[in-house]
Amino acid sequence: MTSLEKIAIRLRHLPGLRQLKPLWTALRPLYEGVLKAFAGDSGLPRVINGMDSIRVLPEWRNLGGAYEPEVWKLLLPAIRPGDIIADVGAHVGMYAVAMGARTGATGRVLAVEADPGNLPHLRAHLKLNAVDNIVEVVPKALSDHEGRAVWHSQDVQSGLQTGDGKDCGVSVEMTTLDQLLGGGRLDLMLIDIEGYEEAAVRGGARLLADPARRPRMIVVEVHPYAWQASGGSSATLLSLLHGLGYEVSWLDGRPVTEISAYGHVMAVPVKVKRS
Repeated sequence: MTSLEKIAIRLRHLPGLRQLKPLWTALRPLYEGVLKAFAGDSGLPRVINGMDSIRVLPEWRNLGGAYEPEVWKLLLPAIRPGDIIADVGAHVGMYAVAMGARTGATGRVLAVEADPGNLPHLRAHLKLNAVDNIVEVVPKALSDHEGRAVWHSQDVQSGLQTGDGKDCGVSVEMTTLDQLLGGGRLDLMLIDIEGYEEAAVRGGARLLADPARRPRMIVVEVHPYAWQASGGSSATLLSLLHGLGYEVSWLDGRPVTEISAYGHVMAVPVKVKRS
C-alpha cells in the first residue's frame, strides 16, 4: 500500500471524522483522481496473501491483502517453472498475474475470460506486471461445445445463456478446453465460472482423460445455487470427474461425497496402485 493510501485511511478513521460519510462521499472523486495521478503508469503495489507482489490499477485498489487465501496458498505454490496453466474465469487477472510470474518465460498461462467488461482491466493488469508475454488472454466462454451465447454481467453474479445475443446481454463466443489445448498438455487449472463448471469440464474430456496431458491439479469454485440454470448437479459433476480418472476433495483434503454449498474443491488424478 502506498503512503498516500495509508494517510487517507488514517484520516478516514480519525475520531470525529469516521462518521462523516457525506464528506467522504463528496471527496472520493478528488481522492481517486489524485491516486490515479500518483500511481501513474506503475499502478499501486499490493502483496497478495503475504506471498505475491502485484501491481493493480487504482480503480481496483481494494484488491489485495487477503484474496481467497485458502485457494491461493494451495494452488500458487504448486506452480513449477515452465508449467502450462489455465485460469478459467480470469476476471481482472489477479491469479493470472501471479501464475505468469511463477511459471516464468518458459511457461504459459491461458486467461479465459468471457465478460467483455473485464477484458480491458485484465489486459492492463498483465501489462502492468510485465507478464503479458506469458499470459494469453482468451476472450471467450468455456463450455462443452463451440458457438455463441449471451453474457449477462451483474454486480454479484455473471453468467451465460445459450442464444445469439439479440434479445439482451452481449453475444460472446464459446469454445471448449479440448479445442483450446489441441493436442497440448495442461499442468494446472483453476475454474471459476459461476455455475458452468460442469460444462467446462465436459468440454475438456479428451484432455482430462489422457494421463500424458492432463492437469496434475484442478481447483474448481463450485456454485450449486446456479446449477439449476446451467443443467448441472453435485452428482453429475462428481461422476464426470471420477469418470475422467480424478479423485475429488475439499481443499483441506477431505473426500467430497456431495456438494451442497458454495466453495472450492480440488481434483487430482487417481493414483494407480502397483501390484
